[in-house]
Amino acid sequence: MRLYHLLCGLLALALVAPLPGWTPASAQAGVYLELTLPDGSSYRFGPLILEGGDLVAPGFYRLVLDGSGYVEFNITPTADTVAALVRPYKTPDWNAIASNDEALSWRLYVSQVSDAYEFMRRDNTSNAYVASDGIARDGELTWVIAYTYSDRLEIHASTSGSASWPGSPASPASRVLIGSNMFNGTEQSAQRWVGEIWAVVIHMTPGVDPRGYEVPGHGLELLFDPTWYDPESNRFIGITVGGFVYGSLVGSATLEASEPRLWVVRGAYHDSYLHLSMVPYGSRVRILDSSGGALAEYTVVTGNMTGGLVLDYPVPWPPPGPSQPRGSGGALSHLAVVMALLALASPAIAWYSGLVGGLTAGLAAGVSTWLALREYSLSSGVDRDVWLGLGLLSALMLVLSFSVAVLKAMSAYTRRLRAPRFPDDIP
Repeated sequence: MRLYHLLCGLLALALVAPLPGWTPASAQAGVYLELTLPDGSSYRFGPLILEGGDLVAPGFYRLVLDGSGYVEFNITPTADTVAALVRPYKTPDWNAIASNDEALSWRLYVSQVSDAYEFMRRDNTSNAYVASDGIARDGELTWVIAYTYSDRLEIHASTSGSASWPGSPASPASRVLIGSNMFNGTEQSAQRWVGEIWAVVIHMTPGVDPRGYEVPGHGLELLFDPTWYDPESNRFIGITVGGFVYGSLVGSATLEASEPRLWVVRGAYHDSYLHLSMVPYGSRVRILDSSGGALAEYTVVTGNMTGGLVLDYPVPWPPPGPSQPRGSGGALSHLAVVMALLALASPAIAWYSGLVGGLTAGLAAGVSTWLALREYSLSSGVDRDVWLGLGLLSALMLVLSFSVAVLKAMSAYTRRLRAPRFPDDIP
């Protein structure tokens, strides 16, 4: 009877104390985001490790400039990181990628003298400091990234370069030009960019590397992707830590299709939702697990919209799909593991206990079998194989524990039949 009570206690412990540190492998494998646009074209991005509060935004186009135009944002950035994905077609007079007024603050450009990528920044006494990189090759797509640290400037593109820096930047100007340079408040048309601009990232933290299309939301001053364009107002939409900003197209430019990409802005919102941004109205979004199974599906038909793009469409996160209970390491997943461990001991328990204890151990093995097969039916990949193995092993332990319990009971009954009997009247 004591053993029976012990088994009941173990079952209760398994129910109320699941293993908190165990998570199925599928929960760590990331998800895929499948986007189907209203025109029927479909794109799949991933695998992605996403969390509540993250923002994701797709990009499909590049901005092609021939010296006839540029984009202007009315922002005042600290700009300790300035990064751009560009392809120069040729190098005219100081071909400028981006500028915050060269006379007052900084610019990122190709030098007319050396044909190298350079980053120039002024300190608070108007002294100019320049970090220079290797040669900018016409027709070559390159990430150009400039950092402002407390003691130096750095630039990274085809190679890397640095320059000493006093750590006292001048106050930034109130405008950023993309595709041209500004000097003392006047745009320099002779220094406009000739080539492609795929993206520009400006961040208040040095060392941010956006080459994987992922940036921290905290400190983000501008994320510009030319895909996010409103033809009605002739404006581009940028993402910042405070929401969205708009940049005017001055002159003319061309949008051309480019390699699809998905931006991830980490911690853009302080909530538990995943925020789909810059998605064309009427698009269908599917969230898939690592094996392609659907976890959730949404049609983007609500939210603030600009130029046919929905700026923010929040969806529950983690996705409430059929695999979510086990994929999130839910209580039943943890219970299944605990019960499988108990099932392994069930034959031994049946051997050393009576019929009641053996049947109770067999019951535990049966519960383990059911839980493991349930997880098997909901799982995929390696998890599916593991759960199947645990289910079959638990089923075997079920048969063994019941068999041992029955054999022990029959053996005890046989011994009682064979025991000698003594008449009561023998003196």
